[in-house]
Amino acid sequence: MDYTGQPVALQHVYQATKDGALIIYTKKDILVLFSIMSVYAAKHKLRIAGLSFMPDHYHLGVVGLSRADVAGFERDITAVYTKEFNKSVEKRDGPLFRKPFGCSTKLGNKEIISMLNYIGNNAPVKKLCSNAENTFWNFLVYHQSSCFFAKDPVVIRNESAALKKAITELKGLKGRGRWITYGFLDRVFSNLSIEDQNKFCDYAICLYNFIDYDLAISYYGSFQNMITAMNSNTGKEFGINEQFDVKDDRGYYKAINYIMKSGSYADIKDIIGLPIDDIRKLGRQLLMRFDMNWRHIEKLCHLPDGTLYQKAYSKTRVKGYSRRVPENKKEA
Repeated sequence: MDYTGQPVALQHVYQATKDGALIIYTKKDILVLFSIMSVYAAKHKLRIAGLSFMPDHYHLGVVGLSRADVAGFERDITAVYTKEFNKSVEKRDGPLFRKPFGCSTKLGNKEIISMLNYIGNNAPVKKLCSNAENTFWNFLVYHQSSCFFAKDPVVIRNESAALKKAITELKGLKGRGRWITYGFLDRVFSNLSIEDQNKFCDYAICLYNFIDYDLAISYYGSFQNMITAMNSNTGKEFGINEQFDVKDDRGYYKAINYIMKSGSYADIKDIIGLPIDDIRKLGRQLLMRFDMNWRHIEKLCHLPDGTLYQKAYSKTRVKGYSRRVPENKKEA
């Protein structure tokens, strides 16, 4: 700590998935992963100043002087979420996340602010939302409001009997130090209207919320200063090895909505484990309608790079070195 009481070092944690597979398809994925992080942040006694979920990775700003301070936390949350995720997908097993996780130490206010800006603005850069303050992706909206998905906040006495019962069960889970599971969500959502599901989501995020907003704001002086800085950020994080796709991420969720509206699948994750020919057929439909490529289809369906397309390369001399440059991409 420095003389102001602020931590002098934070760790920028970057955790990507194996093969770039998607982990955030629906609100259920958000609640399960967020609640697991909440439980283990408490168990490891960690302060979290920033968080951003992305379709295929997440970022955390964690108080700590070294990678060792967050290694146990990362090990626990990735192991538990992998287990929960695989249980929710009939034909999936094995690892979900890449190893090792990315981690970069940020020392002093300038580096910490730059990191928090990057984390807060991650989703807007990929066009998942218009600004940093009004989205669930970085959870900043919940600093000033108790609802994002729903039109109105939960008022227990006015809610339906089904929602009241679901919230009572949710509080029981939280009180026992347990995270939200897919099985629990499947059961309670089956009895809730769409609006009640949205209210439940907001309530659950607020109940499990572990983000230290005051700590993050302390580096900027005010919440508005922080938001202005995040929305102005166009930088790159050089301390972590983050893969970057020049296309934005909106295509994933347009594709997910299209697939579910087709009525061909009971759950979006049913596309994971489909026969390759069926995935190619689905992929052609998506490529015709949305700004996507075959790599996006692979990530959507949890397939390794190159499963659906082949790359042709030519060798190009660059400053005396031989470099493989893609000439084109064609379907396998």
